[in-house]
Amino acid sequence: MKKLMAAVATVATLAMAANADTVTTNGVTWIYTIEDSTANTVSLGTGVEPSAANLSAGNCIPMDTVIDASKIPWTFTKDGTDYTVVKIEKFAFYNCKGLTGTLALPDCITYLNTSAFNASGLTGISSLGSGYTINLGVQQNVFRDCTNLTGRLVIPDAFNTGFNNYVFYNTGFSAITVGSNTTQIGRYFASKCTNLKGVWIKGRSGSNYTAVKGYNTFASSTNLKVALFGLNTSYDDASNSYPTFQNITGCKVFIPANGKWTAATTAALGGTSTDAIYYGANTNLNVAVDESANTITFTPADETALVKALEAAPLFKDAFGWNAKVNVTNTIEVSSGTITSEMLEAVEFNTLLLTFAVTTQAQLDDILEKFPATTYPMLAIDVQSSGSGKTEALTLPSDRELWVHLPGDGKFTPKYNGLVISFR
Repeated sequence: MKKLMAAVATVATLAMAANADTVTTNGVTWIYTIEDSTANTVSLGTGVEPSAANLSAGNCIPMDTVIDASKIPWTFTKDGTDYTVVKIEKFAFYNCKGLTGTLALPDCITYLNTSAFNASGLTGISSLGSGYTINLGVQQNVFRDCTNLTGRLVIPDAFNTGFNNYVFYNTGFSAITVGSNTTQIGRYFASKCTNLKGVWIKGRSGSNYTAVKGYNTFASSTNLKVALFGLNTSYDDASNSYPTFQNITGCKVFIPANGKWTAATTAALGGTSTDAIYYGANTNLNVAVDESANTITFTPADETALVKALEAAPLFKDAFGWNAKVNVTNTIEVSSGTITSEMLEAVEFNTLLLTFAVTTQAQLDDILEKFPATTYPMLAIDVQSSGSGKTEALTLPSDRELWVHLPGDGKFTPKYNGLVISFR
């Protein structure tokens, strides 16, 4: 059995496992076990849970031992031989309150065993490595209850394995991004993360998919407001009794309409507590993220999709810091009162003008009040005929720059692509 051990100079008296050895670096003595004597690879730890008996026997790390995560020896030399750590065994830092700082797992790591880093003192993860050799290279509970892990967790595209269950349960992250080579998101992946505001799971490239286990995946992460699942994600293991977003109110969930989420019923997602928004193939809303530009772009095709984009834009901004753009490739006619100037201020439109179709002076005055010149220096007013075929004379303000389209045959015909808000 294997277990990491940090202790003081009295380590020679420890009752270690027969196949274990020790090395002292940075003033700390570690227990390791040979994995491959030819390649000189080792695992840290003995795999035993830190019970009172095991702690007394010296087989487990004392919970109050102060260890800086940056000082963990991923490579070391002993008796003239160079060794490389490739695994962290079960319970290596289980409940180790003395483990602090930011963890940077190198690419030599191929496996993280169950409960390897249940350490509440950890404050950051800067790297998870990319050398994993099995599909579920990160086992259950690895970072469970690491409540001081805060800020945005970015699992990079280079990360090439899957997460088993409960990996980030009860952590303090405010946003989580899962890279494009992650193979699986396990049950309870980021449940009970009460600081969590946003989740983005990119999905794998090509014909591969990131499997999302829909079983309480984000349950009780009560501040979660937006979740974006990439086109190459699949949804399985869903349960109406244990919904993906159980105990969450008002989370907007962007689901790819590509055939891999057919089991994503309202009940399996979380009943009425979520707003499921389908996007992509054969839908009226498309979503794209440009990480280099820190921008999310929506291309809505109708009024419903536009409203969903405008409602979600500030949520993505809050969770990920993304600026929002809206591409209006064809004219969208929006009913009166559907959107407000505040909603429009949250995004950047790719069209020069907002066009307002009006029939009365009162409607025009209302538009000019809601869309002030300081924010909207130029508007287009498309004057429409009333039902009787007549058009009310309109008084245009002298301090506003307006483009005015006068009616021809009394029918509304868009003059160019753009966003048209209709008050007819």
